Amino acid sequence: MLKFTLPIKPQVKQRARIGKWGAFTPRQTVLFERTVASMVRALMGNQKPLTGPLKLSARFIFKPAKKPSRSYPSKGDTSNFLKALEDACNGVLFVDDVQLVEVNGHKLYDMAGGESRIEFTVEEITL
Repeated sequence: MLKFTLPIKPQVKQRARIGKWGAFTPRQTVLFERTVASMVRALMGNQKPLTGPLKLSARFIFKPAKKPSRSYPSKGDTSNFLKALEDACNGVLFVDDVQLVEVNGHKLYDMAGGESRIEFTVEEITL
């Protein structure tokens, strides 16, 4: 099992936009995915991307608002946070996100006052 903690504010995977010359991925999403990929690459060292079926478990942790209206972060669907993380790890942590056969995601506030971050594990599983 590989464990990662990335000191970055989680972002959702934004939908592709249609422009004058076709579809494109929004700049904010591209920058986030590149940053996450770079962080994971640095933590992986010389290790090759994993092959075979994998399980991904992720926690998207946010610094709480001064007066949160809910006990959980309301901005962004958990599935879109997961998609941004999965796409960022393609070719770095695993060959392709099609290898992910089990995925769990949680978004929450760090009520202890910690900074926003992404904590996740990836493990090879036997089917």
